[in-house]
This record gives sequence, structure tokens and C-alpha cells, in this order.
Amino acid sequence: MHLERLYVDRVRNITEQRVLLGSGANFFVGGNGSGKTSILEAVNLLATGRSFRTTSARPLIQHDHTACTVQGRLTRAGVRHDLGIRRHRGGEVDLRVNGAAASSLVDLASALPTVLVDTSASDLITGAPELRRRYLDATVFHVEHRFVEQWRRYYRVLRQRNAGLRRGMIRGFSAWCEELARVGEALSTMRAPVANKLALKFGQTGEALSPALGGSALEFRRGWAGDVSLEQALRESLDADRSQGFTRAGPHRADLRISVGGRVAAEVLSRGQLKLAVVALKVAQGGLMRELAEVPPVYLVDDLGSELDGYHAESVCGLLAGIGSQILFTAVAAQELQQFWGGGEGRLFHVEQGRVCSKAN
Repeated sequence: MHLERLYVDRVRNITEQRVLLGSGANFFVGGNGSGKTSILEAVNLLATGRSFRTTSARPLIQHDHTACTVQGRLTRAGVRHDLGIRRHRGGEVDLRVNGAAASSLVDLASALPTVLVDTSASDLITGAPELRRRYLDATVFHVEHRFVEQWRRYYRVLRQRNAGLRRGMIRGFSAWCEELARVGEALSTMRAPVANKLALKFGQTGEALSPALGGSALEFRRGWAGDVSLEQALRESLDADRSQGFTRAGPHRADLRISVGGRVAAEVLSRGQLKLAVVALKVAQGGLMRELAEVPPVYLVDDLGSELDGYHAESVCGLLAGIGSQILFTAVAAQELQQFWGGGEGRLFHVEQGRVCSKAN
């Protein structure tokens, strides 16, 4: 699978730019503020409906304009698909798949799987559990077709139970509790095997990237005590839940414990090693998506050379080159490509003041 054509309009400083992409490596070169990262941001918007740089759509949209637009044509299993998204300043979102209106971002995400390799995002390891749950769920989404429905059902019941707890409406083990236990167990059952496979991939990838990541491990923690059922955990925490007004046990509290050499990664890795570990997590994610869903994701690799030293940036590029997926890669200068990517083939683009020009490589 690869993204063939990309149209970006009013995304930050990019106006009406059409880009023909290669099926392998694509390099976007330009100075700071040129718009090269905005290309990756636009692809991420097309695939997920959101930016990886901001939680709000407003900074994405050019000043004095009401909306931004991204369109793409991709080939998947020999079949072409046309995708489109328009985000409005007021928050409205218009989605198109093959010319028809789409009702959910799930339709875009299913068609265009992406993996963002953003080495500045070390909070995937050091930050809140929600970030690691999102990482895990993004992987499960592409390998387990029933996952979205189960995820939505669980969080709907969770909101209902929490509202009941806050209002004092839940006095015993109610129907909401029974449903939450049933759906929560099913959700966790989908997550666990994917997490175990991710752990294996992460260990292999970490060791391949650096000796400092030898013994990299990932442990799935489902969100309640491992030796009891979710129903039992909910029964045992009922009084505390009623007192605090929220549900303390369940898949919404799940986490991934990331360690290196048996020690918590966030506590023992240096800043540079954390960035490399994030790369290992993302490469492992893409590898598993390709293996289990038989769909190679598009990798979005942002400014690798500014975050990693030359040796490790070259190691990452060597690993990515061997995967065979489509890659969109940004760099400040073409010399970085020669240093990190070596003699590998790729399509080169120069980005300046929001304009994208194809160059011979």
C-alpha cells in the first residue's frame, strides 16, 4: 500500500500544493518554517483527523481562512482509493471516501494506516498511561476488526456508570457494573495478545538499534489486579468507587510498562536513549501492523537528524529501508539524506515558503 497523490490547501503555510509521491522513500528538505513538517502533518490529518503538533484544528488553518483541506489517492491491494478531509475553524469536519461522504474518521484510518516516528515525543515513555493506551489501541485497531465497536461500547458504559456513581444512583452491583465487566473483559482480551506481540517486536527492534536498548521489554497491565476477574475487581472497589465518584478498575486504567534490562525505561535511559526507544516502539508498531493486518503502514519520519546523533540516525534509516514500506522523511538539508540514508533510492522534494518542488535524486 502507498499514497500516490497528495493535495494540501490552507494547512499552515501550504496553499494548493499537489505532490506525486513515490512508493518507497520520499524526502522533504527545507529550512525551519519552510513547511516540510506540515506535509507530514497533512498526511496525519488525512489518516487520523488530527494533527500531531496541536490538539486544536485552529492553528492548522491559515489566518483569514475558514477551513483547510487534504486529499489523497492511495493504492491498496491493487485497488485505488480517494480520501479527503476538510477541517473548519468552527470545529466541523467533512470527510470523503471514494467520492462519497463518510460518517466517521474510522473510515479514513482504516484506509490509510500511518506510523509517526517523532523522536521528540519521549512522553510516550515518560508521560501519562493514556499515551501508551492510545499507542496500543492504534495498533489493535488495524489488526482486530471488532475492536472499535468494543472500545466504543466500553467507554459508553463507563461514562454511564461514572455518572451514576456521581449522582449516588448506584448502590449495589448494578446492570451497568455487569455490562462494564463483560465488555471490559472482551476489550482487554483483544489488547493482550497484540501487546504481547508488540513486546517481542520492541525487544528485537531495540536491540537492533543500540546496545543501550538491549533487554528492552514491554509488559501489558490490563487495568486491574491480575489474579481476579474484572467483575470481582468492580465488586471489591464498589464502596471506593461510590465514595470517589468514578470507576477505579478496568481497561481505561490499562498501561504498558516499558523497561530496559529489567528497569523502568523512564528512570534509567538518557534523553537520547529515550528518543531511540520511542523509535523502536514505533518501528515495532508498524512491523506488527504489516505482519498481522498484511497492510504496510506509511511511515512519517520527522527531522530525525536533529534529534539523534549520526550513528543512531543511520541505524534507524537502515532499519526503515529494510522494511519496504512507503516513508515520508523530513530533513533540513539534502546532505543529511546522503549521510543517514546512504545510497538508498528515494524521491526528493524541496520545500520553501510552503511550496513543494520535486528535485532529481
